[in-house]
Amino acid sequence: MDRYGTPDVLEMRDVPTPTPTANEVLVRVHTASINDWDYGLLLGTSLIGRMMSGLFTPKVRILGCDIAGRVEAMGEGVEAFQLGDEVYGDLRALNPGGTYVTVGGSVPRLLQTFVLDPIVSQVYGKHVRLVSLKANKDLAHMNELFASGKLLPVIEGPYRLADLREAFRLFGTGDHKGKIIVSMA
Repeated sequence: MDRYGTPDVLEMRDVPTPTPTANEVLVRVHTASINDWDYGLLLGTSLIGRMMSGLFTPKVRILGCDIAGRVEAMGEGVEAFQLGDEVYGDLRALNPGGTYVTVGGSVPRLLQTFVLDPIVSQVYGKHVRLVSLKANKDLAHMNELFASGKLLPVIEGPYRLADLREAFRLFGTGDHKGKIIVSMA
């Protein structure tokens, strides 16, 4: 995204894969979700938002701060993760990197690891993988509700990366009935 505007300003480009330095992990992003933060950055209509992210030209050029993926490389000193860990995080404080992102500094606060035995559920004709955090007891309870059928997740998509403009347009209408997911595959 080189300028603010409608989803039509979005372009797909190849970008170099970052290399993790000390205390950073490299995450191969599998999916990202569209949220108010990303949509606001795209439109650039908020003066306060523009003051934080570039008054005339956006500093954040790659949208998608809610990510889920797999750890593919680690810099020296990383102990909280292992290669192959499935992770997710809200990278709003960082400049997201597209299909790969490096996360450092306070890695454990920004990324959480998935439990390795996810529940698979059929919801509205789509397969949804439900996961719980190792350190969050409430999500284990949520998984019980999902498994029992007492609670159903609502997900729009997944959209392909090539259909990102369409996904942003749907988000902008407010007509979506769940979290809009974009697959990087």
